[in-house]
Amino acid sequence: MTAADSGVLFDPSDVDTVTSPYPVYDQLRCDDPVHWNPKGFWFLSRYSDVQACLNDPRFSNRPAPFALVHARNKNRFAAADVANNLIAFKDAPEHPKLRGWVARCFARHSLGKDDILRDLADEYCQPLVQDTTFDLVGDFAIPFAACSICRVLGLPEQDAQQIANWSDDFFKLFHAIPNADEFNRLNDSLLDFRSYVVQVIRQRQKAQQDDFISELVATAPDGIQERDIADNIMLLAADGVGNVQSGIANCVSVICQQPDVPPELFGTSKERACLIDECLRLESPGLYQGRITTEAVEIGGRTIRAKSIVLLGLAAANRDPAAYAAPQSFDPKRTRPQHMAFGHGAHMCMGNVLVRREISAALLGLFDRNCKLRPARPEPDWLMRPGHRWMRSFDLVTGSV
Repeated sequence: MTAADSGVLFDPSDVDTVTSPYPVYDQLRCDDPVHWNPKGFWFLSRYSDVQACLNDPRFSNRPAPFALVHARNKNRFAAADVANNLIAFKDAPEHPKLRGWVARCFARHSLGKDDILRDLADEYCQPLVQDTTFDLVGDFAIPFAACSICRVLGLPEQDAQQIANWSDDFFKLFHAIPNADEFNRLNDSLLDFRSYVVQVIRQRQKAQQDDFISELVATAPDGIQERDIADNIMLLAADGVGNVQSGIANCVSVICQQPDVPPELFGTSKERACLIDECLRLESPGLYQGRITTEAVEIGGRTIRAKSIVLLGLAAANRDPAAYAAPQSFDPKRTRPQHMAFGHGAHMCMGNVLVRREISAALLGLFDRNCKLRPARPEPDWLMRPGHRWMRSFDLVTGSV
């Protein structure tokens, strides 16, 4: 049954909505931009509303739903425990202090690695010879993203595939889980991931290295526990795999849909940055972000009560005609306004600079090889994961220019 058949205008878990969300977003933005959904949440689709709410402290980022729904099973439901430790799910005054600590360490160990990223991309592109079919996601994007984040964080590169597997399970636990067996498997996977990171932390405590984890441990503010550090490293690793691999795949998908992408768009770093930003505007890896209202808020003539769940439509905002001329069109020369693919405001993705550089290295490796990439089938295989615009696979064929 589709969303329309059920009488619900917007159902994030509907198959048609997951595989092709933009017509629904366009309808909502036009007819019901501050949408109350019978499933128990609000959905905002206008750029101005989404931007305003991401700047408004009355829209809390604390993981209240996890804490409330799983309170009786807190010790067993690892995701609820982890979510409560994540800096990303904290508000002021705690959030800016802790984010500043992590961001300073992350910046020192993630910037200035363009040559390393380009060499790594070339390494994974070597097998992609002409006239072959390969899966962009499984054969390139995931292993490249996993190895990249291992190098940035200081995790052993030989564990990159296992970290990619744990990262995928990390995100699955924050979505609907089909049965008890899968729930227990995912829960155990998250606990294994945490145990692994804790062991790395303890190794750094005994013998520091010149890496992110060592600096994070050495500069931890008073009151920060070992588990707090581990859980936030897990999030950085999971984001570093999931959002980077989806960013690469989504950008390549947008480029492959264009009848002609001039080579000069890959020329300078500034031109590549504009190209990447336009691709991410059109195909954001994250479709929306959730918030909880701390008090009643009026938006667009409607009152949203305190303690309401509000989904802020990042991807819907990115295609708002009130913010962008011809928003469905590909125009890498756009400059304003800034897209919402990385969020906005105090909780904007702290790794956005690194993500852009990783995508840039990947695009250079994939398209600067005297070959042309074309999709092997009309549409990628989109993952059924509400809130994420991620692919399960994307088969490409290499051919002569």
